[in-house]
Amino acid sequence: MYGRIINKVLRNNLIGMKGEEVQLLIDFIDEKVEQGFIYINSYEFSEYSGIPKKRALQIILSFTEEDLLFTPKMFLGCPNCKRKTNIYGKVSTCEVCNKDIILEESMKHQITVLFKMNFLNDSSSQFTYIGIVDGVCSDEPVLLGTRIRPKDVVHYGSKDEIMEDFNLSSEQVDECFEYYKVSRLE
Repeated sequence: MYGRIINKVLRNNLIGMKGEEVQLLIDFIDEKVEQGFIYINSYEFSEYSGIPKKRALQIILSFTEEDLLFTPKMFLGCPNCKRKTNIYGKVSTCEVCNKDIILEESMKHQITVLFKMNFLNDSSSQFTYIGIVDGVCSDEPVLLGTRIRPKDVVHYGSKDEIMEDFNLSSEQVDECFEYYKVSRLE
């Protein structure tokens, strides 16, 4: 699924990546995708692989240029509701409580940088009701016009319970299950 991108980076290989480091990254990505994540964290990669933190970050950063595997995203715990939210600049709006967050110098150490796996966006384009909306649910796929994620729907209960409790149509529920199945196969 992302072998072409890895080969492109390895042709340039500006940081002297070793084959075993690349394989550890592939295994780590596969595990995170299987668990349903769309972001990875360089510290988790370091723990998973045994590669020092600085080197793990270098490896991931080498795949973050335009059209590559990852896009770095910054998150901060909202001072109002305490949930993690995307930050886009000195002033951002919390995705959960919709209150403005003014980034102050003293808050910079609280910022978390995660790396969005770009190749996971591909499966959402073939669906009518599901998409990724910037700034909604940390850029995870949602039913458009809602904050409901397909992974929440498929783990909820019976189709009738889902339709009633989430106020969804039969087609929306079916698409959540299809999306979940396709996104786990990619």
